[in-house]
Amino acid sequence: MVVRWVRWTAIGFDIFAAVSAAVGFVGILSGGLQMPLSMLEGSWFSDFTVPALILGIVVGGSAAAAAVSLWRGWAVGPLASVLAGVVMMGWIVSEILIIREYSWAQGLYFACGIVQAGLGLLLLGGGRRDLLASLHG
Repeated sequence: MVVRWVRWTAIGFDIFAAVSAAVGFVGILSGGLQMPLSMLEGSWFSDFTVPALILGIVVGGSAAAAAVSLWRGWAVGPLASVLAGVVMMGWIVSEILIIREYSWAQGLYFACGIVQAGLGLLLLGGGRRDLLASLHG
């Protein structure tokens, strides 16, 4: 029962990450989410196209793949969730280093990455049925 709860919670966090990345991807590429180019000064990027593609394809794609693989019950699901969480955390750290600004949203998404990776690790251990069962009695 607890393993099922952990799996569905991981799916929820992976979906949240995937949808958020997709919204950012579309918002940036469509011009609906505008940011000053000065944020990219000193980086490898001349505009936000490549970062938007990385956000949508790498960050969002890895989270979507994790959610689908967990939902389908594929053995790779837990590892996919761990990797999606690590990708999310890496994205946030890179973003902060590039734009040299911090907002509460970055903290939220970094925490999301921690939860994604943590739940995936828990599931990789078979949900640690023995450990979790001991917590219930």
